[in-house]
Amino acid sequence: MVERQLPNLPTVAEAGVPGFEVTNWIGLLAPAKTDPKLIGRLHDEVVAILNMPETRKRLIKSGFEPVGSTPQAFAAQLQSDVSKWHDIGEKAGIISE
Repeated sequence: MVERQLPNLPTVAEAGVPGFEVTNWIGLLAPAKTDPKLIGRLHDEVVAILNMPETRKRLIKSGFEPVGSTPQAFAAQLQSDVSKWHDIGEKAGIISE
């Protein structure tokens, strides 16, 4: 996404920090034990909204890249990010167990 908005800006890796990767996302969460049928319906509705041309246009113009992944893929992303940032926090001495 940044490449589209700032095509001449080097990536952090290109600027001398190989392996650097930070992403951000916005997602919807529901309470534990929410009925899977309700989760499925919410997912379908959100994806339909994200696929509306005007919605996509506005999000992209605001710097977002609309993605309607599955609830399972989002849960995996969330779990991965929590683990990654927890480990980084521990290594930096910001948090401890």
